[in-house]
Amino acid sequence: MDPTPLVEKSKSGDSEAYGRLVERYQDYVFAICLAYLRQRELAEDATQEVFLAAFQSVRKLQEANRFRAWLKRMTINRCLDELRRRRKFLVSSIDELHETDVLQSAQPRTIEDNGTWSRNSGFIEAYSFWHRGRGKSLPGTTSTA
Repeated sequence: MDPTPLVEKSKSGDSEAYGRLVERYQDYVFAICLAYLRQRELAEDATQEVFLAAFQSVRKLQEANRFRAWLKRMTINRCLDELRRRRKFLVSSIDELHETDVLQSAQPRTIEDNGTWSRNSGFIEAYSFWHRGRGKSLPGTTSTA
């Protein structure tokens, strides 16, 4: 069904017509958000934000028959904004870590019999065994091949 009549009514402020557009396109928008964001909760939030933004700016849409393409572009832009925001947050969080914390957390660990984590000294032996004959060894160790 052509969305043009619903879009035209929505542009006039008909919230019921816009509600029908939301019902028609919510799965489409959610699928795009989920494909970009890969987390259901983020995709649900982004979907709501897209429809809110679209409602606020639908009057600016000049070609009602291009509603789906317009909505898709809004959706992709919203997802890209969220990904940029999350990347910026991740980078600033990593920058706050101390180098020693990073190095310590990178050390291999195992669960001891009592359920606590401890450093795994057997990791070096396992790594050496796995790579024996390949001429590889851990940095700072000698090859046992």
